[in-house]
Amino acid sequence: MTENIKNMNKRDSYAFAFFRINQAIDNKFPLEAITMEESIISDRLRAYSEANNLPLKDKRGNLCSLYAFIDNVEQFLGDNNSDFKDLLKQINKWRKGRNMLLHGVVKTELSGKSPEISYSDFIPKAMQIAEDGKKISKKYFYNDKQI
Repeated sequence: MTENIKNMNKRDSYAFAFFRINQAIDNKFPLEAITMEESIISDRLRAYSEANNLPLKDKRGNLCSLYAFIDNVEQFLGDNNSDFKDLLKQINKWRKGRNMLLHGVVKTELSGKSPEISYSDFIPKAMQIAEDGKKISKKYFYNDKQI
């Protein structure tokens, strides 16, 4: 009985997250969508890691980062399951785009240099990353279709 309630709450939380992702994209608030997408992707990779006895915490005792979950699962799979490895490549590409976006609007490599992303490119790039994250989340994670 408790498991059914837990799963129902999880299902409701995913439905809410996808509702907010759609709303955020429709209203051109891509950072909210990206945040929700990361929550879904990280949650599913954590659950997969937990089910396969992979590390959930880093050396400092903190929950693994998205990159660490990706890396741990890739190592666990080895040469097996090419579909899942393709998914991990898609997630990692999305993660890199997200990082560039979130950090690059102000961050510079050297003092006096321009930021990694111009303010005029910020919203179009953010919208693309939000759309990509939505596709990954829906295709592979909603209703536990993949993991």
